[in-house]
Amino acid sequence: MREDTRFAAFISYSHRDAKWAAWLQRALERYRLPAQVAREANLARRIGSVFRDREELTAGSNLGEHLLDALGRSDALIVICSPNAIQSQWVGAEIEHFKSLGKAHRIFCLLVDGGAEAFPEPLLTDTEGNALEPLAADPRDHADGKRLARLKLIAGLLDLRLDQLARRDLQRQRQLRAVYLSLGVMFTAVSVGAYWNWLQQRQEAREGLAVVCFVSNKWDELRSVKGLPLHLMIDLAEEPLGYLQQRLTRSLDTGGLDCFAKLLRQQGIAYMDQEDGSDKSLSVLKQSLDIYQQLSDESPDNTHLLYELGLAHYWVGANRLYDGDYESALAPIKAYNKLMATVNAIDPENISYTAENVYRQTMRLELKRSAPHLLPELNSENLLAETVAAAKHAIGRFPDALDILEAHMGALIFAKRIHNETCDVKKALPLAEAALSSSRQRVAIEQQMGRAGIETRKDLASLESEVGHVYTAVGRPADARRDFLTAYALRSNIAIEDPTNQYMAEMVFANGLDLFRLDFLAPRDTPPTTLEAQILDSLVGTDVIDHDLPPGLAAAWYKSRAEKALASGQVEEAASALREFKSFLPNLEQGLAKIHNQWSAYWLSKELEPEAGDPIPQNLEQAGLSDVDQTCRGQEVTWNWHLANGNTQAADAIAKSLWDKGYRRPRMAFYAKLAGTTYPPEGVTTP
Repeated sequence: MREDTRFAAFISYSHRDAKWAAWLQRALERYRLPAQVAREANLARRIGSVFRDREELTAGSNLGEHLLDALGRSDALIVICSPNAIQSQWVGAEIEHFKSLGKAHRIFCLLVDGGAEAFPEPLLTDTEGNALEPLAADPRDHADGKRLARLKLIAGLLDLRLDQLARRDLQRQRQLRAVYLSLGVMFTAVSVGAYWNWLQQRQEAREGLAVVCFVSNKWDELRSVKGLPLHLMIDLAEEPLGYLQQRLTRSLDTGGLDCFAKLLRQQGIAYMDQEDGSDKSLSVLKQSLDIYQQLSDESPDNTHLLYELGLAHYWVGANRLYDGDYESALAPIKAYNKLMATVNAIDPENISYTAENVYRQTMRLELKRSAPHLLPELNSENLLAETVAAAKHAIGRFPDALDILEAHMGALIFAKRIHNETCDVKKALPLAEAALSSSRQRVAIEQQMGRAGIETRKDLASLESEVGHVYTAVGRPADARRDFLTAYALRSNIAIEDPTNQYMAEMVFANGLDLFRLDFLAPRDTPPTTLEAQILDSLVGTDVIDHDLPPGLAAAWYKSRAEKALASGQVEEAASALREFKSFLPNLEQGLAKIHNQWSAYWLSKELEPEAGDPIPQNLEQAGLSDVDQTCRGQEVTWNWHLANGNTQAADAIAKSLWDKGYRRPRMAFYAKLAGTTYPPEGVTTP
């Protein structure tokens, strides 16, 4: 390190959070300020070097001279906050030293795991010992997301306003050339560059309107192509919309206003996917609704306009529903429901109207479940039955229509997941099977058309995997193996086509793990298929570092290894895998899945390391459970808790209830044996 080197920031982190530190360093050093922001603030466009030490200090040592020197040469300190950081003495020492340099006001936080409890203690007080409540950027998907978290930190580092930086950063992303290029790829018959030149050169309203409406009609087709950049979809709505607003709005006839209102709706839909885009989306969606209301009032017998008016109501309602404003969502969703029922009754042969008849039922059901008090006249069970019936009716009428297959699949999966909430797997299974059948048929039809893309196959792979888990839950391991193998093959092919997709690689591993579990929890009478044998062989001795697995998947892998080793009498190997499994537990996000893993660790430890056993929570609240949680996992965890407390009568009651609902998960038999009880419990009639 040169003696005159200055650092824009010093990243302080636990070595367990090294991946976040590496991401943050890249994100900061590669960022270029928008040119206008740089000029206005008189700043360089590059932030500068960011210091990230790659060496792990040994216990008992002090901060090395190179770290102290780097801290002194850093204009800011960014602390990666997590439970790991709490346990790291070096993170705390780096914060204390930076504060001692008089730069406490230049400390920023990035929260990557946990909540308020994840801030290291030195962040909670100032240099005089006064209490502080540190603020943090949070890159996780459920919070700021990586893009906004990065911008928050950069705004702090450079003393800029976040709104100023975010707005300019978004504008920079909208490269119109990318829009033209993408359109050229999608529509080979139209040269986008020539199309816009032609549009600018010929300003006659009729020709301009025709081209703009062509783009509007193609927008909905493009939206169905998943994975296209959000900025592209926004530009495809904004550019032609701007043309209409500037030149043609005052002279538009009914067809032109229809096109104009549709473009507004498309712009609003695109904005809904933006970070903090809800209010902007609602504004243009309401404009679209007003225009369609006007057009429909002028032509009340025009079924097309009634349909478009229904869609306009839907998107306003969806905007409010997904924003959690259920009261404001009620009126537009009711209007949407009424209009779509009307157009479907007028023209039952129209595939789009029939598909919307399914969606309207699903939308009502979703609102009823989100805010039951808003629809007191409707019964949830009846709504669920009506939704399933509408989906089945639609697929019976139009079994090969892609729009109907998608609507049918979505409605049944939604209904299936509702049954999962009460662990009613007997009712969930046929819905899952029917949805999977539609997904398979959709892919087959698209392949015949020569356009089965990655996203459609991803959906199919996810459903194959989801249905495999339902088969596992109902005790049909042979069917589960078949679907897990299919999902594995689909995802493997997608991972080969898109080798940069880390998530898909993880899902490939997850399906291999599904097969690994079944191999020892539900032994078969026949040998595995060639593919399954290859998958199982490839997992032997696998370490998480080989696959760069996230904590949840790594924990699941080591837990399964411990279970299999224990089942086969390999005690030492089981104990080793158990220790690895337990090391990942602190890194798991809070929730029922973590509690479920904690109970697995409890029973495995009791069997393999009884001296390391943790005390048993004395009540449901301490155990992190709720007596109203009727999901399969919630009931299974409560069953574990009763067994641990010696309340076998209560445990057996839960096991019998689950058995009566068709729940036959092999893992319950495994843990019942560890707990010294039988599964299924006495008094249950087995087939």
